[in-house]
Amino acid sequence: MSSRLSENPRHLPVVAIIGRPNVGKSTFFNRITGARRALTHNRPGVTRDRHYKEVEIDARRFVLIDTGGFEPDAAESDVFRQVREQALLAIDEADVVLMFLDGRQGVIPSDFEIVDLLRTYQKPTLFVVNKIDGPNQATQVYDFYRLGVDTLYPISSEHARGLDPLLDAMLDQLPAPAPDSKGGLDLDEQLEAEARAMAEEHAQEIGLPDTDLKAGPGAGITAEELEAQAEDSTQPSVIRIALVGRPNVGKSSLANKLLGEERQVIHPEAGTTRDSIQLPFEVDGVSYVLIDTAGVRRKAKITDKLEQFTVIKAFRAIEGCDVALLLIDATEGVTSQEKRLAGMIEEKGRGVAILINKWDLMESKGISRREFAENILRELEHIRYAPVHFLSAVTGAGVKGIIPVVKRIHVEHGRSITTHDVNLFLKEAVEAHAPPIHKNHPTKLFYGVQVKTRPPTFMFFTNNSEGVRADYRRYLENQLRERYGFVGSPVHLVIRARKR
Repeated sequence: MSSRLSENPRHLPVVAIIGRPNVGKSTFFNRITGARRALTHNRPGVTRDRHYKEVEIDARRFVLIDTGGFEPDAAESDVFRQVREQALLAIDEADVVLMFLDGRQGVIPSDFEIVDLLRTYQKPTLFVVNKIDGPNQATQVYDFYRLGVDTLYPISSEHARGLDPLLDAMLDQLPAPAPDSKGGLDLDEQLEAEARAMAEEHAQEIGLPDTDLKAGPGAGITAEELEAQAEDSTQPSVIRIALVGRPNVGKSSLANKLLGEERQVIHPEAGTTRDSIQLPFEVDGVSYVLIDTAGVRRKAKITDKLEQFTVIKAFRAIEGCDVALLLIDATEGVTSQEKRLAGMIEEKGRGVAILINKWDLMESKGISRREFAENILRELEHIRYAPVHFLSAVTGAGVKGIIPVVKRIHVEHGRSITTHDVNLFLKEAVEAHAPPIHKNHPTKLFYGVQVKTRPPTFMFFTNNSEGVRADYRRYLENQLRERYGFVGSPVHLVIRARKR
């Protein structure tokens, strides 16, 4: 029986939007993502850096990338050549390519060059004729068949015309989703009904109040069957570790120390590692894959357009790992970029440890590890549950202690608590500190159940979900951690109003 307690989702599919400058790529990106994240302007070449965002359409999730304007020869300036290179990298990364054409301007010679180039990549490609704003422009579409393509998708990004056929075709071209690839906290009605039935039964056993409600449709599975599904959960055969941080904090040096050999090029110039590199190794019979990522700089420091593409590599490494190791330079401390990475790790629900590199340079100054760690965790509030480990990638001090930390986090990340224990915990937590009054009515928590691992996710049922405020959620999370640990692992809480 397969488990409903899901493992980490792996890489989401990538859809890249490419095309000449000023063909409406960013307008389409903003329309689909529902946010004005990319600057739009009628002057060619406005979008210089790559923008990307996770999108969900018809229960399918993918990453949408907006690129700068693509010119095949890019001979005008270094900037245009770099924009061309980042567009090529986006094509290489993509599972599906959307090639945008300008329906008002018509076919021009560079369109033929781009189409010929795309054929060499052999990627699923949809050819989109944009700026077809009404029936008067519809006849202009036929001219684009001169490019030798079978199907064209006439749309108007600005007026949201013709988007459904394009999006349907795009979704058809995406790779099939992996099991549980939806990830996050989205829980379907069947699972919620199962969780409610399971939680009610155990809540009655320990005497939580108001548990006489019937579970409702879809609750035919028994508590024992759902418990058995949870116990049937299998551990992954390989633990995937993402090594992330700003450039030049010692990621590649640490990777070499962990592997015990010079597998990575070391260079003092920041940004030597341009890509995420997967390095398999084994310790005490356990297999690991170390993902050494390119450094993620502060946005103001990113001047090389190619380097901006390494950001999505780092984020995808986080998405695909089991445990993220956030490496910090002890001599520089926490910057806004570490905070950004910490937020991404927490959002993705990954296990995490904070590694303080170059500690040998600070220890000689008599600085306390305890005080330093407290300051770091105060700055990185997103991952305040992460263990802090001190090391020197140059001398090797502390490096051997990293793998035991990773193993501990991996166990905590997959920890499963029985429904009986969850409800016993809930009863004691509520007795010690009841939920606050909301709109002159008491807030009641009836029962709970763990519905996922990696990250541990708990669903609690209440008479009023609005009454369980953020501060009370933090109280429940802190109490869960005090009782069960979850060291280095996020804990997600889902609050559901009990259906009548």
